[in-house]
Amino acid sequence: LEHLEGKTVDVLADGFVSPPQTVTRGCITLPNAATRVHVGLNYSSTIMPLEPQIVLQTGSTLGKTKRISRVFLQFYNSNGMQAGTKQGAMESVAVPDDILDGRPALYSGDVAMEFEGGFVDSAQVVIQQDEPLPMTVLGYSMQLEIGER
Repeated sequence: LEHLEGKTVDVLADGFVSPPQTVTRGCITLPNAATRVHVGLNYSSTIMPLEPQIVLQTGSTLGKTKRISRVFLQFYNSNGMQAGTKQGAMESVAVPDDILDGRPALYSGDVAMEFEGGFVDSAQVVIQQDEPLPMTVLGYSMQLEIGER
């Protein structure tokens, strides 16, 4: 790890997220023995799809206030994700805490999340991964309430 000398790195050891480590003399010290270790610089992956514009009998949702009350997310082999609205706080996406072969299992399937909050001009969903874990989003949909201006 000489190329990361002095840097703080994220560590995934046998499928478990370990505390961040600082590279010293090209090495890090793991808190527990592990056979498969991934080490790298931290980064966040953020998905913010465009706000949907829906044509209703009363006209377009463009220019109307909106509130996201529920989001449905579809994941493949993922764990450690967060989701929220553009204006709201991020929440951990609850997936089963299964252990497979002594490692946390990656989740494939659908998740529904409820969101609190008021009506806003721009209603967008944000999906994020801050941990050194995989995240593959196959799709999403939302329950959107439309207000008046």
